[in-house]
Amino acid sequence: MADRPPFEFDMRVAADKKRRKTGRRGMSGAQDTSNRACDFGGCKEPGQYRAPQSPERLEEYFWFCKDHAREYNLKWNFFQGTTDAEFQEFLDKDRVWGRATQPFGAPNVEERAWQRLGINDPIEILGERATQNPGRNPHFLVVNTTFLVASPAAFYQPYANNVRGIGYGFDHDTELFTTPGIALNGIIFMNSYRSYLQSGPIGRFTFNQEIGHRWGTFLRFMDPVTGGLSDELLGRDCSHWSFFANSDNSSMEGNVWEDIGNGRFRSVSGNRWGFSPLDLYLMGFAPKEAVGPIWYIRDPESWSCVDAFRNRRYNPRWEPPTSVVGQQVEVEGTRVDVAMDDIIAAMGERDPDHATARRTWSALFLL
Repeated sequence: MADRPPFEFDMRVAADKKRRKTGRRGMSGAQDTSNRACDFGGCKEPGQYRAPQSPERLEEYFWFCKDHAREYNLKWNFFQGTTDAEFQEFLDKDRVWGRATQPFGAPNVEERAWQRLGINDPIEILGERATQNPGRNPHFLVVNTTFLVASPAAFYQPYANNVRGIGYGFDHDTELFTTPGIALNGIIFMNSYRSYLQSGPIGRFTFNQEIGHRWGTFLRFMDPVTGGLSDELLGRDCSHWSFFANSDNSSMEGNVWEDIGNGRFRSVSGNRWGFSPLDLYLMGFAPKEAVGPIWYIRDPESWSCVDAFRNRRYNPRWEPPTSVVGQQVEVEGTRVDVAMDDIIAAMGERDPDHATARRTWSALFLL
């Protein structure tokens, strides 16, 4: 029986190389030994850059030269031809990860037991009779499945926060909250463990990001120019670093950016995917004095971290790190430096500080 990859495609580097017998795909996205002609009418240049034919045919491609690929991409609109009702339906489904809402009803015995622990388990990932052996009152429950849940791929569900100054009040109803009688801070849902067998770095990135959501990323800062509260360091769902943030390849997203002059910046790829000094400050492992330069690239279109789309265009601040997708990019914009004093002016000092913050955490892993 053939080995079937968990994501319905083979993630192995060796398999990827076998598929690309026509040549290596460079950091620019070109197939450097392609012998195709550009699909743009009348163009004689090599077609080294692929682009999806339509939203319904994303796995079928046109092949263009660099100039015509750029022209095609500028005109690309995933929602072209959809009605306003169809577009709204897409947004509504996306907000609940494509799941239909469930009817209200009386909880069963197992559900009531978890509710006494402050845990809601609507998709029953914890299994039957799980409350009979809840472990040694861990700070985290890490759930892996043997099957793939299509969406969401992974998430963190918070149940407690006792730290001021890290922005929880922006993303939750209150800044401080606990569940009496239990130590549980949150549940980390990792999805199928098989998803990570062929890609250890992606597994590390996913776990680091989900446990990192215990403390972030929700930071705002006081803009010294406007004097107002700014969310420009933030990207997807206002709980990850912005694509344009210089985040030291943090697992909380963002990128490493190189200033190449004349208002242009180039991403620097890597797969370390740990935590930046600013992440460690939020987690209570570093003092504010240990946080180095903080900066981001301000785009002229002034996107917010709140909305995924604007005028049917995807928010560029929500884009995944270039180190994850494996493609180096260049962007234009203005570098904006942020001081820790600007962050503390908006958030307040972290309390407890790094000297008294918890350093040891426990986790119960469930399969």
